[in-house]
Amino acid sequence: MSPLLLALLLACERGGSIELGDSDTPPDRGVLTLSAPPAFDPVLGGAVTVDVLAEGVTATPTLEVHDAAGALVRTLDVADPRWDGRDAAGLYVPGGVYTVRASVVTPNGKTLTETAPLGVVRVGFGAVWAEDDGGTTAERLDLYWHGAKLTQDWTAPISQLDGLEDAEGLARDLPDVTTELSAPTAGAAEPVAYTWDSRPVLTLSVGASASFPDDGLDEIDVRVKAEGWTVLAGSPLRPGEPVTIQRDLPLGEGVGLVEEELKLTFVVDRDDGLERALGTQTLPLRFYALLGADTFVETKENHSAWPAAVEPALRAIDGAAPDHDAVVSALVTWIFDEHGLSYDTQYGASAYVYYRNYRWDQAQFDFTGFLKRKNGSVVNCTDSAAILMTYANMLGAEHYYSIILQDFTLNYLLAIGGDEFVSCPFGSGICGFSYHAVTVDSEGEAVWDATLALDGDEDPGSTPNSVLYVQAIEAEEYLDRLVRSGRATYGYDAQGTIQ
Repeated sequence: MSPLLLALLLACERGGSIELGDSDTPPDRGVLTLSAPPAFDPVLGGAVTVDVLAEGVTATPTLEVHDAAGALVRTLDVADPRWDGRDAAGLYVPGGVYTVRASVVTPNGKTLTETAPLGVVRVGFGAVWAEDDGGTTAERLDLYWHGAKLTQDWTAPISQLDGLEDAEGLARDLPDVTTELSAPTAGAAEPVAYTWDSRPVLTLSVGASASFPDDGLDEIDVRVKAEGWTVLAGSPLRPGEPVTIQRDLPLGEGVGLVEEELKLTFVVDRDDGLERALGTQTLPLRFYALLGADTFVETKENHSAWPAAVEPALRAIDGAAPDHDAVVSALVTWIFDEHGLSYDTQYGASAYVYYRNYRWDQAQFDFTGFLKRKNGSVVNCTDSAAILMTYANMLGAEHYYSIILQDFTLNYLLAIGGDEFVSCPFGSGICGFSYHAVTVDSEGEAVWDATLALDGDEDPGSTPNSVLYVQAIEAEEYLDRLVRSGRATYGYDAQGTIQ
């Protein structure tokens, strides 16, 4: 009888048991887990981390990225499991759904494998348009590029890129807004004008080189978020569909300049219900918050708001209350104190205005020349009236110049650029005006004057003197304070034209 048979018989007789097989073989208790985000943009947001956890094993797992056809794209280091979206040759892979595969051999020789899909996308906006909603909550206004002699084109983007990446392959923000205000600057964004209480509407188009959601990415929803703005349409992103957003709050409580860098964040939803940011693209914006549309009588296109005029004006009077008198009064202070102008006390001659056909109601203002100070900074009342009237009407505050006639002597006044009150601005013995140009509202009942400040005390005909800016002063009071003697009367309320 063989030893093995004898042993079996003895075991049966004794009621015992015996285990067959290799008692040194360990049980298979290895566990491998793998997780990856739904998608990432390697250019906009950088590398993505893949989480790999191997328990109950002694071998080091392998980690690979495969394309949709199953071909190996890249082997990753498990000690630093990040993928930058490049293949083994160091080139960015095209957009699409890839598979991350982790494998490890357990102590008993069994291979554990886990896979997870990972979307590679390229997102970013290539162009932005400014719009309105017919004035219901947003009213866009015209701007005129005086150096190019053209009105801003509403059908053209206010900001655009010729590619989502720069020459080094890095993601690009949308361009800064131009600092050159006479004509559109190639490659720069444009400012845009709205009424002060508007909530601007923007339309954004996905860049031409974007790779979402083509190439099998239809199941991955990339959404757009912008703090302070509501996405009205186009999110999640879809091919050929623009994204529309609207500012949550009005531009301000009054006229002014609003500059902001809008952060456009692209996100995807994770399986745990949280968001993962793919990256952020910055959109610099500059809004002119005007009182309203231009109020020129002349309808030629150059009688719209000029960026070269309204931008510095709005910077100076930012926060002025949204009414006619407040806006024009703030302009008086700015022109009188900060323009570096001085009154022509030698001749009292205009530098930038002439009366066409020698008619008081046909002033022609060389505003282009004035912005360049082509004829210097010495002006007279006709110039000052034209300057104030032009700025006011460009901001939407209807305004006219008015001629006060004629040959009257003066109380004490402080001329623009002057440092003391005088009643004879042209020197001893020359103590009057043959005429004087001021500006008035549409009713002609209130006067604003950027040429001079009046003596604001009870006796404007003698010293001492106190500065009274001419800001919405009742028309008769203005004459009482200005004129010492003579029959001064208003006439010829007009706007003239600008060039």
